[in-house]
Amino acid sequence: MSLFDKPPAEPRDAAAVVLLRDAADPRVLWVRRSKTLAFMAGYHAFPGGQRDPEDEAVPILPPASSDPANGQDLPLRVTALRELFEETGVLIARGVERLSPARLAALRDELLRESISFRDLLAREDLVLDAALIDSAPRWVTPASLPRRFDTRFFAAWLPEGQEAHILPGELESGEWLRPAEALCRWVDGDCLLVTPITVTLQALSEGVPGFTERLHRISQADRDHLETRVEMRYGIYLCPLRTPTIPPATHTNCFLIGGDELVIIDPGSPYPDQQQRLDVVIDRFLAEGRRFREILITHLHP
Repeated sequence: MSLFDKPPAEPRDAAAVVLLRDAADPRVLWVRRSKTLAFMAGYHAFPGGQRDPEDEAVPILPPASSDPANGQDLPLRVTALRELFEETGVLIARGVERLSPARLAALRDELLRESISFRDLLAREDLVLDAALIDSAPRWVTPASLPRRFDTRFFAAWLPEGQEAHILPGELESGEWLRPAEALCRWVDGDCLLVTPITVTLQALSEGVPGFTERLHRISQADRDHLETRVEMRYGIYLCPLRTPTIPPATHTNCFLIGGDELVIIDPGSPYPDQQQRLDVVIDRFLAEGRRFREILITHLHP
């Protein structure tokens, strides 16, 4: 195997929570990741993080049989609820209404200082995790071209009555509640960075919160793969990484497709037939949408 045939990184399990409040005029919580992080630095996202091996040992009541995941993702639901508590201070569990905001803040501090495990904290406070309190949304896998990858299950939940989200400086810089359509407008205006799963979820939310997870589940895996093949980095700026014989340790060249109804292609420079076919599929989908391509721009050469 040559340097150019390096296999993609193995995705790590992770979970994220689409947290909502104000049912009459729904807002969604997004957080801004620290610029110092190695993955998605400076991007806006939903609270979440990587699965901890200890999550599998945390008891959680199974979801209803009608849930699309059908209880097969219980450890990741634990991950989602634990990460939500660690990152925002919001704890979704049976019995949590008995705890004051000050008590919740103290429990969060204990957990973050690793003075107690999540399982022991729940048991001591007589709290029970219940999968029925969060709705499942589709999973998204980081594209194979990136050196760090995650297989992330998304969930949705409403902010429990009497609780507030508090972002502590560290991995996250800030958090904000806003209408989904407002978040999309900021992205269109170039005021924030989003990855495809966040953009698609916000688009579904902007069409109406009721039933948005069902609408997301109806997006086929093929369509999700396509959206990750032409990642819309910013509004009208699409990235299609192509495997190329570039300078190690890099394995891909970033081919960009930029524009609206009329686009240009920048650096489609892969000599490999499978990568050329990959780009052809992306171009064909744009053409099927009624768009046209004006020209190809080359910024550098490969041997």
